[in-house]
Amino acid sequence: ACAMVAFPAAFSPSQLTSSWVTLAGSASAAVIALYLLFRRDSQPHTLALDPSTAAAITALAAALKDLADATKDHTRELREAREHDSQRHAHHADRHAHHRHAPHRHAAAAHHDGEITDDEGDDFQDIPDSASLAGVHEAALPAGVYDYAALFAEVDAMRQRDDPMGALKLLTANEQSVPDAQRVNVLWRMARGTFDKSERDTDNRQALLQQARAIAEQAVALDAASSEAHKWLAISAGAYSDFESLKGKLDCGNTFKTHILESIRLNENDPGAHHLLGRWCLEVAGLSYFSKMACAKLIGTPPESTYDEALACFEKSETLRPNFWKSNQLLIAKTLIKMGRKQEAREWAEKAKALPIVTLEDRKTQTELETLSI
Repeated sequence: ACAMVAFPAAFSPSQLTSSWVTLAGSASAAVIALYLLFRRDSQPHTLALDPSTAAAITALAAALKDLADATKDHTRELREAREHDSQRHAHHADRHAHHRHAPHRHAAAAHHDGEITDDEGDDFQDIPDSASLAGVHEAALPAGVYDYAALFAEVDAMRQRDDPMGALKLLTANEQSVPDAQRVNVLWRMARGTFDKSERDTDNRQALLQQARAIAEQAVALDAASSEAHKWLAISAGAYSDFESLKGKLDCGNTFKTHILESIRLNENDPGAHHLLGRWCLEVAGLSYFSKMACAKLIGTPPESTYDEALACFEKSETLRPNFWKSNQLLIAKTLIKMGRKQEAREWAEKAKALPIVTLEDRKTQTELETLSI
């Protein structure tokens, strides 16, 4: 009767199982304590039990053993269900990441947290949406354990489905449940989501970019070994240069280059980071003589790069993940135009046009491709 009063009806199955284990242990201790108190004879630490009491204790012990065995079986089933669910989420997250690499879609001023219809569109149906995610956590995990991997996978998938605001909302609603050891992975996704928001809320773009940069700085301070944290600090700093003076733009450019190079050092197989470095090289290579002299007066040594270096970065991105980003192929074409290699530029422009239009940026890129003069 006491046990029934102790359990609220709202308990999940996993919590209930955990509580029954506690109850079983407590009941065993209670039985011993009661008889130590009320049935102890003149000899210390001995019990004087009549046959009926001994039989009752034997029956209770057998019942507790049966309960413990049932609990072990149920716990094993829950663990197996959780492992199956985690493997399924990991499988889909890997396929989505290799198909469109969403964390890098809005990499520079035109622009990794989780990621429309394409040739693999049906695969998205297997990933739980934000409404069903809580059910996964409750049913598949022991009490007190949060499935942050499923949360990150869903956030990334929502962003790739061109729903970055929904992804940011889901992440914000669940961030306090993620363990401290995973905090950096929350922070860089928050920076990414805030950057995405700045792309849509143009009236508050400056404030949102400041916020994105501050969050990314927190992520880098928390874990300097996170390539995504460095990348999103570079992106937010580069985008914020739109609101800076010339000196401020140069400082933002230095911050961008420092952190994108560090991101590549930590993860040299990230095509998005190489693409971003290529954008920086393309911009610097196109600076006029007078612009470079103005830079020299403000910061001493002007930035230096070449079109060859820019092209190498874009080609590295394409090698790591062919056809992953329409914008990358556009910039290969534009760089080749600058180098006078127009026939190759035409070929890359045609390849870029053929890629599917998935996001708002893809639509902008397609418009630019249609009007590109070669």
